[in-house]
Amino acid sequence: MKRIILTGFMLIFYLSIYAAGPIGVLKVGDRVPDAFWSVSYKYFKGGKVFTQNLSGYRGKLLVIDFWATSCVPCLRDMPGQLEVIKRTGQNVGLVRATYVKEEHIRKFYASPSNLIGTGFESIISDTVLLKIFPHSLIPHLVWIGADGFVKAFTDGEAFNQEKIGLALKHSFIETQKQDLTVNVPLYMEKIPANMVSINMLFKGHVNGLGSGNEYRTLGDKTGYLVKNLPLRWLYTSVAMKKFTWFGNHRMVTNFGDDETFNSYQLKKENQWTIDFWLPTRDSLHLFSRMFDYLNANSGYRAEAKKLNTKCLVLSYSPKANGIELLSHGGSMINRLFRADGKLVNAPVKYLLNRILDQKFISLPVVDETGITANIDLVIPKCENLEALNAALAVYGLVLTPSVRELDMLVISRN
Repeated sequence: MKRIILTGFMLIFYLSIYAAGPIGVLKVGDRVPDAFWSVSYKYFKGGKVFTQNLSGYRGKLLVIDFWATSCVPCLRDMPGQLEVIKRTGQNVGLVRATYVKEEHIRKFYASPSNLIGTGFESIISDTVLLKIFPHSLIPHLVWIGADGFVKAFTDGEAFNQEKIGLALKHSFIETQKQDLTVNVPLYMEKIPANMVSINMLFKGHVNGLGSGNEYRTLGDKTGYLVKNLPLRWLYTSVAMKKFTWFGNHRMVTNFGDDETFNSYQLKKENQWTIDFWLPTRDSLHLFSRMFDYLNANSGYRAEAKKLNTKCLVLSYSPKANGIELLSHGGSMINRLFRADGKLVNAPVKYLLNRILDQKFISLPVVDETGITANIDLVIPKCENLEALNAALAVYGLVLTPSVRELDMLVISRN
């Protein structure tokens, strides 16, 4: 029986591939052929996998959202997408599609990265739609009108109630997503063979690029890209690689609240992108040179200085009646600050890093425990410093406000 079911599934899959074959690549302004609606895809919904075509969306505005589990902007957009769909009614369809295989989708579905829980659904293991609508950068949204014509290719930000309202009135006008070539310097098709360095800094949103940061390599060239983020994060991303001591709470500015630098509202005009390449033989100097490049061209300057700084000091005093802190061994687990939060056979710095991730922590944290061995401890989700200290106390640990001379990154305007 299992062999018959598998054979039947594979038959459906291959028929789908065959049906999609004649469709070819579709561009904005093309009419979607009839065969498009009958292709069957592997579909994940509510933890179950089945096959389904897109015929139920024919005659509606359909948006196909290409995404991946590794795409942070894709995941961040999902809760907002659900809210938009709820408000716009039955005449709009959203279909997610990804090349990611079932095994990894199941892990994602059960993980904290799935921000919409049981509301998550997607075409998975896709090879067909990717050939019909080829692209290199995600999120990549394909807009198909109720009249069956491809209207636009956009990034994820275009999926909002205003743009959908326009599309439903057949007056959708949107700047097309520019799908840049990946793994080469921006706006280039290849790296020149005799390239010594290529450095680019952009102020303002770069269409088609998404946001985030990534290493890139091609032959004997190495690059690092930080894209469409506040200037504060460009400095943060580079400083984390340049300085072993640096963290989010080790930056201070000597000017007032500056929207151009901090961009708390993530306005497009206050987003920055840096693309920096050099020969791989010089890659040890990559982040030092990026740091200097930002200082020379951004209008701001960052310097490492020792300052007397308010902080939280983590100290350790073993208790006779406390729980043993030193590890008993086993596989390393780092799941702190969850319902079943625990740290197993891991260094103290893992605990510090997770403490610094908590929203109620606004100061640097200094390790004065003197512990060099790995530790085991349980810390569930905490809402404030008092709750955290209560969880730490059973192990003889405590976080105490104090002042220390610390290495800090000081930002000034040029």
